[in-house]
Formats: sequence, structure tokens, C-alpha cells
Amino acid sequence: SSIVPALDAIDRRTDGVVVLLGDQPGITSAAVWSLVAEVAGPATPLGISHYDNGPGHPVWCARETFGDLRQLRTDDDLWHLTDHHPLTQVDAIGNIPPRIRTWDHYR
Repeated sequence: SSIVPALDAIDRRTDGVVVLLGDQPGITSAAVWSLVAEVAGPATPLGISHYDNGPGHPVWCARETFGDLRQLRTDDDLWHLTDHHPLTQVDAIGNIPPRIRTWDHYR
């Protein structure tokens, strides 16, 4: 997972990180700020944006989840953290923004 090498660059004073996908450009800054406003801090281990059609990114991962994040093999494995950490869902407006995985999707 591309998350793993990023963990070494995080300042040790940081409470956590917000995870986004590079192939999901439709995520708005409003979705990020709503998530951060509601869950950022050490008291919430895992925060997930919940859209009209289900859970999606951005995702808040508190420092206590970093050990599990280091075990990820793919970015999609992030969802397995919900089996091991308390989860807070934060309402996000609309449907999950689509991922751009092929050139045809990009067009």
C-alpha cells in the first residue's frame, strides 16, 4: 500500500492522518473538513465518510491505527481496520465519488 511509506514521514506529534485516494479526484475539501472537524484527535481511532450510497474516503486514522496501517498490502485493505478499531461514521453529501482507474474513466 502507498500508505505504508508515508507513515515514516508523519510528524510524531500528529494525532493521525486523513487518507485519500489519488484516483478519486471528486472528493471535495468540504468532505475532508467535515471529517476532520468531527473526528480528528486521539479520541477517535477511525473515522469514515458515509455518503448516500455507502462508506468511502476520506478516512481518518488516528495514531493508534498506524501499526495496522503498516500491515496493509493494498490501499483497499484499509477497510479491514474497521474489524479492529472503533469506527465513527461522518455524513458526507451525495454519492461516493467515482474512482478513475482507466483512461476511459478519465475522459
